Amino acid sequence: MPPKPPRPPVVAATVAQEKDFAVRRRNFSQAAKEAIILETMKPGNTVSSVSRRYHIPPRMLFRWKAEMALGASEVRTEFATVSVVAADNASGVEVNS
Repeated sequence: MPPKPPRPPVVAATVAQEKDFAVRRRNFSQAAKEAIILETMKPGNTVSSVSRRYHIPPRMLFRWKAEMALGASEVRTEFATVSVVAADNASGVEVNS
C-alpha cells in the first residue's frame, strides 16, 4: 500500500482574508430594504422568490420586515360600533332598555 501524501498544514485566516470577507459583505440602505420588503407584499410575489432574485436569505427579509414593522403598519385595525336590536323589532330602530 503506497504511503498517504502529507496533509497540508492548517492555517488560520489572515487579516487580509478577513478584510476581503468584510468587503464582499453587502450593505443595503434603508430605502433599498424598504423597496425589497414592499416587493414581497405585491400580489404574486413570495418572500422566497424575492430573496432568490436579490440573493438574500429569506430569513433576512423576515428580519428586515420585523425591524421596520411594515407588516403591522400597512394594515390598520379599526373597530366598528355595533348596535344589537331585539329580534321582535323588525323596523331596525334601536330600542334603549
